[in-house]
Amino acid sequence: LDQNLTEVIVNKKDRLFKKSPGYHLDLFVCGLGMYPLLSILGLPFTHAATVRSLAHVLSLTTYETVPAPDGKGMVTKVTGCVEQRVSHLVVHLLMFVSLAATPLLRQVPQFIIIGIFLYLGMSSIRGNSMFDRMWLFGIWDKERWPDEPFVTEVSTATTHKFTAIQLACFAVIVMLRYVGAGGAMPFLIAALVPVRIWIVPRFFTPEELEVLDG
Repeated sequence: LDQNLTEVIVNKKDRLFKKSPGYHLDLFVCGLGMYPLLSILGLPFTHAATVRSLAHVLSLTTYETVPAPDGKGMVTKVTGCVEQRVSHLVVHLLMFVSLAATPLLRQVPQFIIIGIFLYLGMSSIRGNSMFDRMWLFGIWDKERWPDEPFVTEVSTATTHKFTAIQLACFAVIVMLRYVGAGGAMPFLIAALVPVRIWIVPRFFTPEELEVLDG
């Protein structure tokens, strides 16, 4: 579940990747070569870490500043992503080397480690469509709204309704952690799939869903 969710988030269309995604190829290769060995040794399975993977992609994304379509100011536009294997290799080599630095890492204050994860989480919010639409609830002046398809191609009421449904599902998932039912979170996330396939389309047209969740 973590692997596929991470791949869906990372491989968004607006990142303008040149290489097409292989959603099940990673799991297929790991299933053939790594998972059997990890099972025998009693070690945890490997999978993509969502926050770290997204932070990595954002750090490799290239941008340019262009005039806004309405002529009011400038906007930042994604131009592509530096697709290579060097940074992946270096990151994991450093992770391996860090095993030898365990005594030193134990001296790092806990609040610094928490701050790093907080920064990674907050920096990953940028470009997230749900959060971009959520901020619209607090911006009353529509002239200050971003020039995004969910603003220009669908009605405001439709955008707010879709965002409200997403926030409600998000709130339920987060709430599970605080009531001691965090173990059910993966199952609830999986249950959102039939909600998206059969329930949400009852309230939106295919064209609206293509813009809001395409």
